[in-house]
Amino acid sequence: MSTSTSASSTSSSSHSYSLSSTAYTLPILHAARHPSSSVLGVFLGPISSTQTQVDPKSESQALIEVDEAIPLIHSYTNLSPITEIALSLVTEYANLRKKRIVGIYLAKEYGNDSLTRSAERILGALREQQRFDGVFALVLDNDKLSKGEFAYIPTYPSWSPGRIISSHLPSHKWCEP
Repeated sequence: MSTSTSASSTSSSSHSYSLSSTAYTLPILHAARHPSSSVLGVFLGPISSTQTQVDPKSESQALIEVDEAIPLIHSYTNLSPITEIALSLVTEYANLRKKRIVGIYLAKEYGNDSLTRSAERILGALREQQRFDGVFALVLDNDKLSKGEFAYIPTYPSWSPGRIISSHLPSHKWCEP
């Protein structure tokens, strides 16, 4: 089972993302486990799915498969030495499995749905390091999550009002016990 999230930005290239059920669920569980803390993690995808080049004149989108989510830290999600070490370890883990970091997820303790400066820097560094312009972020809105609503807000690095993406997100309802 996979959850598809399509997004297109105002830039010349477009990407479509397909999240496995594990990659979709793990960030929610990470945020739910630490509701009074900010949490940060990364998404991994096979290198082969991220090497497709998109013709800017074409209407098609490159499909980026996201098959794994790895929780990194909670509480101190800024650019600390621990964050840098965690990203280095995940990069090594990904390389061994012929994957790459394709995105990050962030849930802030105060429910604000925008990226932090440090998350923007991480995305920029990943984009530069990976030489891959499809790096993305999913911000979890803790307020929506606590109400059982769909809580993912997709975004790209270097966010500005002109770079808001239009998303076609799946509708989501929580199962009642």
